[in-house]
Amino acid sequence: MGNNLCVCCVKVKKGHGNKIPHGHKNPPKGAANAAALVIGVEYENYDELLDPAEGYAYANIKNNTVIAEQFADLCRRSKIDVTYLSDGQGSNPSTYPTKENVLASIQKIGATLDANDMFVLYYAGLGAKV
Repeated sequence: MGNNLCVCCVKVKKGHGNKIPHGHKNPPKGAANAAALVIGVEYENYDELLDPAEGYAYANIKNNTVIAEQFADLCRRSKIDVTYLSDGQGSNPSTYPTKENVLASIQKIGATLDANDMFVLYYAGLGAKV
């Protein structure tokens, strides 16, 4: 969205000419809904993190949750509903990005969206084995 329109306004821009209806509390009637599942994997809560192909521990992977949080904030500012899963420092085990939690989140979000709505899946992490 390089034109700085929030998700709510994208569908209604044509009807408003150059005047974008920012500041509204609810999306305009007929506007598409959007939801995002944002996943930040910091590998904070694991005893050992190894790349089997390389055979050594990863040194600098602690920035993944920061990147994911920044993307989640961007989504929220764009009026997108965000579900955030992370295993970073201070996170709750119920929101760890386990296979079960990711699939449950996708199902829960999917139940709220219609055919014309948008789903965003954002992942910040490595494909590491733990």
